[in-house]
Amino acid sequence: MLTPAQGGHWTLDNALLNDAFLKELGILLCPHKVEFNHKENHIRCFPHVTNVCSNHVIEAFTNITLVDDTGGFIASASGPPSDPDTQTYEEAVSCDPIALCWSTV
Repeated sequence: MLTPAQGGHWTLDNALLNDAFLKELGILLCPHKVEFNHKENHIRCFPHVTNVCSNHVIEAFTNITLVDDTGGFIASASGPPSDPDTQTYEEAVSCDPIALCWSTV
């Protein structure tokens, strides 16, 4: 007989397919008398969760549609001033630096 600890914990991202996998694993382990709770044994992948959260923050603060339209974005943006020391914070933010960097990458 196996112990519940032998069922282990699984580090997976948040895809629904992974939830279904862990539910099915619990069903398959049950006849072998291994207790396995698909929710308690699922460890969310920290880098994936961080990426999802970061994307939500970026989308809240920038116009993501500008990323797909780089040519129009650059042409419509006032661009960096000839002397960066004279640019105000408001002017810098109005250029949507997150979308500009994202489109550059």
